[in-house]
Formats: sequence, C-alpha cells, structure tokens
Amino acid sequence: MNLAESVLVRELLRSLDCMKKNPVFVLAVVGLDLLFVIFCTFIYSLVGNQIAAHAVLIANQVSPMLAQGQTGLLAKLFQGSLQPLTVKLLVLVGLFFVLLYVGYVVLQGLAWWFSSQVAQSAHSLRKYVVLFAKLNVLWLVLFAFIKLLDVFLGLRYQLIRKFAPSALNVSAPIITVLFVALGIVVFLSYGRLRAREFLKIPFLQGSGLLAMCVILFLVVWAIVDLFSTARFELRLLVQILFLPIFVLIRVYMIRVVNHVRA
Repeated sequence: MNLAESVLVRELLRSLDCMKKNPVFVLAVVGLDLLFVIFCTFIYSLVGNQIAAHAVLIANQVSPMLAQGQTGLLAKLFQGSLQPLTVKLLVLVGLFFVLLYVGYVVLQGLAWWFSSQVAQSAHSLRKYVVLFAKLNVLWLVLFAFIKLLDVFLGLRYQLIRKFAPSALNVSAPIITVLFVALGIVVFLSYGRLRAREFLKIPFLQGSGLLAMCVILFLVVWAIVDLFSTARFELRLLVQILFLPIFVLIRVYMIRVVNHVRA
C-alpha cells in the first residue's frame, strides 16, 4: 500500500471513529440535510413552477420564429410581446437563486460546520458561516454563468436543427463536463473554505478521495435502489437511515484535505 492509499484508508477509519464519538453532531447534520430538502421543495413549488410556466409561454412564441428560420432570437426576447415575459422570467430566476443561496448558506453552512467539528477541524461558527457565504457567492456566479451558457447554446442548437436536422448537439456534453468540474471544485473547496484548494491537493490523494466518495455514494444508492419497489413509507425510512453516509463523505473529505495540506 503506497502513501496515498494509506492516508485515504486511515482517514476513512478515523472519520468513522469521529462520527461514533459525536452522534449528536451527526444527527444535527442529518436534520439540516432533511430541512434543506424540504426547503428546496418548497422554493421550487413557490417559484420554480412559475419559472417553468413562463418558460413555456416564451417557448410557444419562439417556436414559430424557429420554424421560419429567423435569426437574432436573443434580441427578440426583449422586444414586443416577449419583453414582459422575458423580464418577469429573469426576475423569477433571480429570486429563485437568491432564496436558494440564502437557504443553502444557512442550512448547509451549519451542516458543513457541524461536519467540520466532527472532523476535529477547529472553526468558530460565525467565522465559518461568513467564509462559507463569501465562497458560495463565487460558486453561484459560476453556476449561473454555465446555466446561461447552456440556455444560449440550447437555443442556438434548436435554430441549427431547422437547417440541419441531423446536426449533433456537441455543446451538451461540454456543459455536462463544466457542471461536473464545478461540482468537484466546490466540494473540495469546502475542506478549507478556499476557492483554489483543489489546486493544492496532490493528484493521487485528490483523485483517490473523489473515487472513495463516489464508491460510498454508489454503494448506498445500490442499497436504497433495492427498496425502489417497496412501500413509500419503507423507501423513505431507508433513505433517512442512510443519510449519515453524506455526513461521512463530508467528514472524510475535510480530514483528508486538511491532512494532505497540513
């Protein structure tokens, strides 16, 4: 077993031990994760459905333009009858992101702070949440940029298909890669609450850490999937029982990142 493997295995075992010694904090993280899911569901029902409805209205008016092969669709979104719909859609999207950001910082900021306490990484609550909030402003901006790029390239692809029906949507895999890369960078940044933390983690430890986290997730996913045909109550109970795996992934990542960067 080489050095990278020994660090990853040792820190995984120590992470389990840390969770065993801090059951209250583990339960707190699980509770915060559940609250965040409920919060996201509420926000989506409140704002997300309106966003979808306005997007459909805009699409219904844009479709005939696409069929006619018109160009300059981006400019047309801010002209005529489309303008109020587009403006309201942008306001709703902005509101959605703001509400999601606030809920994420409060609920997931606390969840990550409790996880850092379990991992024996010392931070005051106030300092941690402030750093967490600042860091996630950057991630929110990057996410919004990629999403807007996705929408723009999607509209462009629909226009191209009118002239070349067999054209491939080459932008789709690129956007997927960008989202995955952003997710990895965000995840690793929470180890020390630094945006460029992923650049300072040795490649072997970093790739091994990500692989271990993915394996842990897939194992739980496979187990939960075995109950996919069970009654709703049983499925829900199984999902809740396995929520601590996400605590373990957090604690494990924090310990590994702080060890290899110590």
